[in-house]
Amino acid sequence: MEPDTTPPSEELDVYEQEQFEDWLKVGIEAKWISVPDCTTHNGFPMRDWEEDQFEQGYDPCIVATRIWRDGYQHLTMADFKDVESD
Repeated sequence: MEPDTTPPSEELDVYEQEQFEDWLKVGIEAKWISVPDCTTHNGFPMRDWEEDQFEQGYDPCIVATRIWRDGYQHLTMADFKDVESD
């Protein structure tokens, strides 16, 4: 099966984009989610105890949720540099 490379059919308007970014920032500041990160190039964001378990040969489950939303691809980690997550 070929991967879907079709671009989103609709762009978010400015208001929707701001709402979406604010929604993400709330989750980051509340420590419910990590900042957006590229797991392909940077690996998966883990807490220290999770990394310790991996290094000790354990296999901790790390639950991930991808966000499928038109306009999300325009956000980068730099958009969240001022958001406190730790």
